[in-house]
Amino acid sequence: MGRQDSFTEHEAVLLLDAYLKTISGEMSRKEAIERCSNDLRHLAAENGAVIDEKFRSLSGVSSQMMRMESAYCGKTVALASTRLFIEIVSIYNSNPEKYERLLIEAKQMMNPKNI
Repeated sequence: MGRQDSFTEHEAVLLLDAYLKTISGEMSRKEAIERCSNDLRHLAAENGAVIDEKFRSLSGVSSQMMRMESAYCGKTVALASTRLFIEIVSIYNSNPEKYERLLIEAKQMMNPKNI
C-alpha cells in the first residue's frame, strides 16, 4: 500500500484530544496512541472506508502525534507539523467552542447509531 491519506479535520481533533490527555497525565503516551489508533480506524470503518492493518497503525499514529506535539508547542519538536494540525491547535486555543463541537462531531461519527 502506498502513502496514507491525509488526516481529516475530525481525525486531527481526535489526535489533539489524545495528545492533550498525555500532557494532562490522564493517559500515558502509549495508551493515548493505542486509543487514538483504534478510534481513527473505527471512524474510518463507520464512514465506509476500506482499511487494512497499516491504516492509522500504532506506528503511524505515533508519528502523527509527534507532528501534533510540534503544532501544540509552536515549534518542531521531533517531526515538523502539518498545516492542518497547526490549524486545529489554533482553533483549540482561540475558539474552544468550535473545537468542542468538532470533537463531539468526531465522536458521533465513530458511533452514528447513538446520534
